[in-house]
This record gives sequence, structure tokens and C-alpha cells, in this order.
Amino acid sequence: VRAGDTFGADADNPLPLALVGESLPAKPFPGTVLPGQAVRIMTGAPVPAGADAVLVAEVAGVEPDGRRVLAREPVSPGRHVG
Repeated sequence: VRAGDTFGADADNPLPLALVGESLPAKPFPGTVLPGQAVRIMTGAPVPAGADAVLVAEVAGVEPDGRRVLAREPVSPGRHVG
């Protein structure tokens, strides 16, 4: 995610982000994460261009249609990025 897109998120005010793809260790996301977007990422995968943090699954929820993720807490730039 772009950390700034999560600022202000909490359990009572989850912020929706459009889920636009995924990044896998052997198949990185080919695009750029734009404002309001997120990419599903697996451990060991490269962080996509445009993204500067990882919102861990424990504080994110994916909507039933699989098209949006809900940030339930903010993350700072560089958070969970190795």
C-alpha cells in the first residue's frame, strides 16, 4: 500500500483501497500502485513501485467480492518492508 492512504484508518473507520493485483516471489506485480490502491503481496515478493508499506492481513479485511481491502489501522512508510 501507499502508507499515506491508510492514515486515519481504525476499526471504526476502515478505509477502502482498490485491490488491483498481487506480487508473488516469482511473479512481481508489473504496474505501479496508485493512490487509493493496494496489491496483495506474499512473503519474499518485491514491493511494487508506488507502494511504501505493507498492511498485514491481521489489520486488513478483504471485501467478499475480492475487489477492495479495508485498512483497519494506519501503517507508516517502510512498515513491514524488508
